[in-house]
Amino acid sequence: MSADRLRRYRRDYRVMVREEFKVTPDPWQDDFLARLSVGEPDKVRESLQSCAGSGKSAALSWGLLCTTATNGKVGDHPQGVAISMSRDNLRAGLQKEVARWMSRSEFLTETFELTDDRLFAKGHKKTWFVDFRTWSKRASPEEQGDTLSGLHAQAMNAYWIDEAGAIPGVVGLRAEQGMGDPNGRALIAMAGNPFNRETLLGEACDDEDFHTTEITADPDDPQRTSRVTKEHAQKMIDKQGRDSPWVICFILGQFPPGGVNQLLTREEVWEAMDRNPPRDVWEGQAKVLGVDVADEGLDASVITMRQGQVCFPQVEMHGVQEVAGAAMVARKWTDWQADGCFLDGTGGYGLGWASRLRDHGFNPVSVKFSATRTIPREGFANMRAFMAWECAEWVKAGGALPKDTKLAEALVAPTYGFKRDLLQLEEKADIKARLGSKNPHGMDKVDSLWLTFAGTVKPRTHEAHDLFARAMDVRHRNRTRAAAHRWRD
Repeated sequence: MSADRLRRYRRDYRVMVREEFKVTPDPWQDDFLARLSVGEPDKVRESLQSCAGSGKSAALSWGLLCTTATNGKVGDHPQGVAISMSRDNLRAGLQKEVARWMSRSEFLTETFELTDDRLFAKGHKKTWFVDFRTWSKRASPEEQGDTLSGLHAQAMNAYWIDEAGAIPGVVGLRAEQGMGDPNGRALIAMAGNPFNRETLLGEACDDEDFHTTEITADPDDPQRTSRVTKEHAQKMIDKQGRDSPWVICFILGQFPPGGVNQLLTREEVWEAMDRNPPRDVWEGQAKVLGVDVADEGLDASVITMRQGQVCFPQVEMHGVQEVAGAAMVARKWTDWQADGCFLDGTGGYGLGWASRLRDHGFNPVSVKFSATRTIPREGFANMRAFMAWECAEWVKAGGALPKDTKLAEALVAPTYGFKRDLLQLEEKADIKARLGSKNPHGMDKVDSLWLTFAGTVKPRTHEAHDLFARAMDVRHRNRTRAAAHRWRD
């Protein structure tokens, strides 16, 4: 590439994006790129406070590639660090965007190389790079902040932070340390959904040193992003109301007054998966089944067995129809001698399962997640919110979960807020979209676990268990005889 062309790119990243990536940015993306370009001041701090689906990760990736490609000097190369809320999110979000746009540019593919953990200039791997860094699942906020340490370049120290709305504020302190060299250029660029002001994004948006861009999908705002259709935005507003925490956050791109909060943190879930309570603590407690029934799409049907403080490994079934599904539940109910069963009655998909179970002498309780009249306690918008909250409290109080990465990822995904003083959960479809194709059935597992908290179940006495086992054995023999008679006839 000619030196003149490279200088043009360095002066204005908007030119590089148009010429190398063959794309026309949105107006707000143009403004963002212009502020990142070389010029005054030498210390740049940018935060993107965004609704969902606005193209914020694409904008971060453009800035990352332009900054890394154009700020090299003889003997002094740019260095950067890119992070997100988790390893999977970094790979599926910012890192994927970097790979996507880099592949469009002959200049970048000839000059740079992208691996799982680093983008670097060929021939300068140790000095001219952007590291994609993550932290362990149990890392403290201070340890998470350590991932931003270690940049020592006067040409440019750059910190790229995706999903900053879900990252602790203390993480940003390490990036600020890299801004301290009076003779070098440095920048912090972050983007995220405005879940809560008590986060890195929230602190940046309240910091006068940061330039904050607010991106909205509000159908009534003439400056709205075009990447979210007005029809979708209006549908969400009509369904949940403008005062819904999720509408405020994911559609309007603002911080909800009470915030949008996580039910469980990663640390709490992984700690629960490491627990192994003594058998005498839970052995005499009620055995409860939770059965999430798949709809007609690609969801999974899941059976959860929970006894007191212990949840056992879940049974995941795909493509199971009504007869086979009910038979599997009946077998688990009989073999484990469960004391009760809560079965998903949402959408009508589980009604046939429940009917067949009752025909065979079982008595499952059908639960509609959207129900409001059957909530055992006040303060919740529906049964789904109640069950989720009860499950989270159980985990925090010492509940033991099976070691299951997919379940763990899904358990930390749901967020909650308050509407008219009632706790309500984020929509399942939105959670599944955020989890992505790498974990399509995680929320089915979570729903099945939540169902075990739908109501109170009393443990049977040993005598009752014996009577139940004998009754099930008699029913099995009678069905076998009837089948034999039908076969002979």
